[in-house]
Amino acid sequence: MGPESLSALLGALYRRRLTVLLVLAGSLGAGWLYMAKTPQIYKAEAKLFVPSEAPRLSLASETANVPGGPIVPTFSEDVRIGIMGLMNSGAVFERIAERIPEVNPANLRKNLVGDVDASQQMVIAVYDPDPEFAARVANEAIRAFSDLMNEMAERAPLNTLEVLRQEIPRARKRLAAAEAARAAWLQEIGAPDLDAEQSLLLDARTRIQDQLLQLEQEEASSAEKRAELERQLAERPELERRSETLQRNEAYEKALQQVTQVQTELAELRIKYTDEHPQVKARLAELAVAEDLVRTEAEQEMLHASTQLAPDQLAQSITQQLVDVELSARTVAPRRQVLEARLAEIEARLAEIPGWRQRQEELELDIQEARDYLDRVTQREEELALTLERGLEFTYFDDSRLATADKAKPVPTLAGVLLFCGVLGLAAGFSLAVGMELLAAMRRNRPW
Repeated sequence: MGPESLSALLGALYRRRLTVLLVLAGSLGAGWLYMAKTPQIYKAEAKLFVPSEAPRLSLASETANVPGGPIVPTFSEDVRIGIMGLMNSGAVFERIAERIPEVNPANLRKNLVGDVDASQQMVIAVYDPDPEFAARVANEAIRAFSDLMNEMAERAPLNTLEVLRQEIPRARKRLAAAEAARAAWLQEIGAPDLDAEQSLLLDARTRIQDQLLQLEQEEASSAEKRAELERQLAERPELERRSETLQRNEAYEKALQQVTQVQTELAELRIKYTDEHPQVKARLAELAVAEDLVRTEAEQEMLHASTQLAPDQLAQSITQQLVDVELSARTVAPRRQVLEARLAEIEARLAEIPGWRQRQEELELDIQEARDYLDRVTQREEELALTLERGLEFTYFDDSRLATADKAKPVPTLAGVLLFCGVLGLAAGFSLAVGMELLAAMRRNRPW
């Protein structure tokens, strides 16, 4: 636009200034009349801080806490209701209507506006002629929205908690099954405690080896004594005949068998117990009685033979030595057989202990894994229950963010309406003035 055009426009406006002023006055009057006739509306605002993301306390995050745990529901961001979707849903309005019965649900949707500002605050504005009622509705809207958001945030943890509570009995059954498997296996091998079993077997083996060594020494000593006695018997033929007569004595043979039986039983008992044990003492007493019986039978047979052979003191001594050697010789072989058989059993059982220990470690590992799993599930269930009991606060607001009647602002204000009407009146007046000038110019140029 050139200077001439601008000058012509300003001249036209000046010439039509009365028209502009009349239109401006009419517009301002209309605005003032509107404010005078229309009831005053107040705007109450309440604010609520909302994080950009909801807490992720679903069982999808429990894998690190409970490795190998139960399959649980997953709540992703795709299925979580958006903040604005929740605000625009009927849930918030229904809760407000429940808490404030006098509110009109139909008007509430028109008079309540919610939005999220740049500072991540949910701003809820309520419009109503009563500032106190507007503030009350705005505050209840904030509380209802906060409750719904917290319920949404707690939905996944509540499902997680339910699954964990259902998992605890299964974890206990798993632990009980592992312990029962160990107990059954220990009963099967007949060793409730492998360490104690191995210790007992090693002690028994040592005792058997000591007894076998004593038998070897006893056998060697008996062999030496027998050789000496055979030499003495060779010098005295009547004693050799007496020894043959003694071997044919049935009572003497029966007494020797009794000694052999008691010695064998005593050898078995000494594998398990010491000589101070009552059972060992009882067998030692029986052994002494049996040996005395053997000697008694030998003496009686010697006296019976002495009526013909006239035994002297040396003969009597040799006879007693023969009895002692015979006692030792008769019992060595049965005792060695019992001890060697028992030693073979112990060696076989000791050979199985490494495999048993490996199996026991596997069973103990199963028990420990089951116990650790139960502890983790129980601990997580308790932690989650405590968290939910204290409350999972997803949103935050305080008294400073709540609406009050004195903070309610009138909308629209008289100044704002007059300013708007003034701008609108000037625009209309300028347009009318320019139009009137253009029409006058056309008539001057073409009066026909």
